[in-house]
Amino acid sequence: MSCFGATASAFERSVCDLAEDSQATVQNWEAGNFDEWPNEAGLEALTEERGPVKLRTIGEIPAWAAGSLYRTGPGVYSVDLDDSGRSYDVQHWFDGLGHVHRFEIVAPKSSDSSEGTSVWYSSRRQCDDFIAQVRAGATQGFSFAQRKDPCIGLFGKVMSSFSRKMVTTKNLQVTVSPDVGVYPQDSVKPLIDTVTGHTANVKSLWAATDNAYVRQIDPITLEPGPKCLTLGDMGTEFAYHSSCAHPGRDPKTGDYFNYGLKFGRVPTYSIYQLHEGDSKPRVIADIQGPGVAAAYMHSCFLSPSYFVLCIPSSHLAWNGLKLLWNLNIIDTILPFKESQKCRWFVVDRHHGRGVVGRFETPAGFFFHSVNAFEDDEGHLFCEMVEYPNTDIMSSFYCNVMLDKNGSGKSFWKSFASKPGNMGALRRYQFDINAELTSGLGPAPKLIQSRAT
Repeated sequence: MSCFGATASAFERSVCDLAEDSQATVQNWEAGNFDEWPNEAGLEALTEERGPVKLRTIGEIPAWAAGSLYRTGPGVYSVDLDDSGRSYDVQHWFDGLGHVHRFEIVAPKSSDSSEGTSVWYSSRRQCDDFIAQVRAGATQGFSFAQRKDPCIGLFGKVMSSFSRKMVTTKNLQVTVSPDVGVYPQDSVKPLIDTVTGHTANVKSLWAATDNAYVRQIDPITLEPGPKCLTLGDMGTEFAYHSSCAHPGRDPKTGDYFNYGLKFGRVPTYSIYQLHEGDSKPRVIADIQGPGVAAAYMHSCFLSPSYFVLCIPSSHLAWNGLKLLWNLNIIDTILPFKESQKCRWFVVDRHHGRGVVGRFETPAGFFFHSVNAFEDDEGHLFCEMVEYPNTDIMSSFYCNVMLDKNGSGKSFWKSFASKPGNMGALRRYQFDINAELTSGLGPAPKLIQSRAT
């Protein structure tokens, strides 16, 4: 039954509903009820609105909500290469070409104003130079799942792996972050003279994805910067191959925390902190050694005292180096094995103690962390949407989402036939031992699990 036009209301489900919800979801997969979702609309190319344009507001927005809200994501899925009908078609949802949105919430100039709070909107493509290079014949750069042209043979693969004629602009369209320390922070004129809400004027804006690069975006016009940068480009001598798109940010200091993964014989995760005013990142821990695999991960955890790295079972072939051959992440991920447990590393971020906890949980995969917090008894809690394997990545191929040639039905019925494929919102409890220097801590407790 379609829910469009229905009256909004709270829909509460607890852990007591887990079995019922899981069964209903599997039945919906098997019955093909995913056909009801209007995925076509979500995969159509977006139009720019450089504006800003004033949006119609229904109801009232409190003045304290004033500020700028930025969002980014895929906006273009097909590029016409010439007049002959040839096109560059995006194969996976995560590789759609970037489009940035800005919502400016403007409070009334005075408390007795009759106008109320207004909302202005603008958006801009971030991929024009990427499109120009593809049309000029450059081969694709690194992506999440875009595969090379099947007509390119072995020799062509070798040449494209070492050729300089490759798309040099990165498609960075997963997150936008304001005022990231170490990177340049240019002052810009705000849209309005005074922002009285909960966010300060943005000095600089940076787009990122699951690699080592960031790209500056003008906070007002949304125009992308001329090139993509890494921390190594800032003269910091801090080089790495991969990172996660969703870093942690301390809400009090504004400091950013993330990891840099170096591929190779001994994969190394360098946990770093970016503080405004510093000339280079502060490395607070290096993680390597037995049981530390190069893996694909999309997010991390940040609690008041700790940075938490969870290495899921999405291990990369050749310790990550095969990415240089495949040029996409999904084909570089090794087949899932239940023996490859998730490895957790808890890093102290205030007192220079490095790794203070190491733990294992059953094999699985996650895209997004949800929360991380501590209690007064020294327990650390981490929440995530976790999947029992890596199959979920393939559900976001465009052919599957659009059910082209029955791809959607085929995938979801196969997905439903595998026991335990259900994702769940899970909360793990860790007991932190400040004296731990090696080995694993006590097994984490699964406090709560709800089907998603």
